[in-house]
Amino acid sequence: MQVTETLNEGLRREFQVVVPASDLDAKVNERLVELKDRVRINGFRPGKIPVQHLKRVYGKAVLAEAIEAAVQEVNAKIITDNGFKLAGEPKVTLAGGDEEVKEVVAGKADLSYSVALEILPKIELADLKGLKLERLTAEISDAEVDEGVKRIAEATT
Repeated sequence: MQVTETLNEGLRREFQVVVPASDLDAKVNERLVELKDRVRINGFRPGKIPVQHLKRVYGKAVLAEAIEAAVQEVNAKIITDNGFKLAGEPKVTLAGGDEEVKEVVAGKADLSYSVALEILPKIELADLKGLKLERLTAEISDAEVDEGVKRIAEATT
């Protein structure tokens, strides 16, 4: 797997990722071996289904699972390695057009995609030890208090 940073601007980061076809193929084969013991297909005894037959029947679905798992795994690795805190979900876009996607599904090409991240800024707390507060007070005479109480009493009656 190859990860290169293509954009580092403000709080936006973008990475170009290439996952080799051999890694995807290994994940697919591993998943098919797991499925071999759990899948029931007419004409085969449980657990005795050839992997090649499973690949013909479930190959594309398992490959889609493997691609999704690889993308999530690589994105998580990028985030943890760089210590990012994300502001939102990563935006993944596949490189190339439909032809390249078909080659990846056929197992002939490496999976290539870009991921865009919005990260939260680092917030540093200020030192509050040197901060001084000033308490404001006002002098009120007894006559002003009596006048205020008289106004409240007249307003309520």
